[in-house]
Amino acid sequence: MDKIAKIIEESDNIAVIAHIDEDCDALCSSLAMLEMLKNKGKNAVYFVSGPVEHKISFFEKNYVIFDESYSDNVYDLVICLDSADELRLGKRIALVKNAKKTINIDHHYTNTMYADENRVNGDISSTGEMIYDLFAEMNVEITQKIAEYLYSAIMGDTGCLKYNCVTPKTVMIISKLMKTGIDHAKLCRKLFDTETINAVKLKADIMKNIKSCFGGRVSMVSVDQDEFEKYGMSEKDIGDIVNIPRCIEGTEIAVSLRKTPEKIKISFRSNGRYNVSEIAKKFGGGGHVMAAGASITGCELDEAEKKVTEAIGEVINGRI
Repeated sequence: MDKIAKIIEESDNIAVIAHIDEDCDALCSSLAMLEMLKNKGKNAVYFVSGPVEHKISFFEKNYVIFDESYSDNVYDLVICLDSADELRLGKRIALVKNAKKTINIDHHYTNTMYADENRVNGDISSTGEMIYDLFAEMNVEITQKIAEYLYSAIMGDTGCLKYNCVTPKTVMIISKLMKTGIDHAKLCRKLFDTETINAVKLKADIMKNIKSCFGGRVSMVSVDQDEFEKYGMSEKDIGDIVNIPRCIEGTEIAVSLRKTPEKIKISFRSNGRYNVSEIAKKFGGGGHVMAAGASITGCELDEAEKKVTEAIGEVINGRI
């Protein structure tokens, strides 16, 4: 048996965590892991970093929102999913430090291998796909509920199978998950084709203010806290706005900046030519070649835009 599978089998009290500000892959990979552990009779809990993004809040809330009262908990095993480094775990890093054993399963090639046992592969589409492989090694029965979570995790990080991280194996796994009888059309509609009226109105405002630079190779949008509040929303309610500039013809790099009370969140997307994780690293972030993120503190949006534009220029000037 694989060493990671063996550690899971031998552990009784287990905590599951993923990166802060959980996206679909982080949330659903963790829910799939939790379901598997409970089906095996483990005493397991999944801690999220805070309220879940509206778009993915329709999944069963089989999780606990972490606060400092849990910081002293000691588990036989803490499983970290979809998090490239310890800092991306936020305050839940306390659980990692207290744990008797730790496992890190991730598909970011920038992963720092921070656990006792690490399974990292930057060539795989999603952590959801990696969890599917692990479950196959462990002879886990893929119930319809587990299939729903894994399907959603993979679809979330592949943009409904349209990104270049998709391989024939990815599609094969999706096919097998569909055979369990999940309502794949309903899941995709909720994940990709459903918006609140206020989200649509906010996106309309954002579209009016798209900025273009480097001869149209870079397209950027910024959203201030006041704009979120105008529509009664938070940044968590509309985390996919980087896809607005990404679709503009000629765009090689798309960027979104979202102001929150604590920081400015930055998302980078590449349409194929540039490695945006190298840009994200300049701001202490990371991710994938085609999708990455970071954050900036201590400045306003206009200054953050200038810093991001300069960092992008350092990467692309030699290739324009």
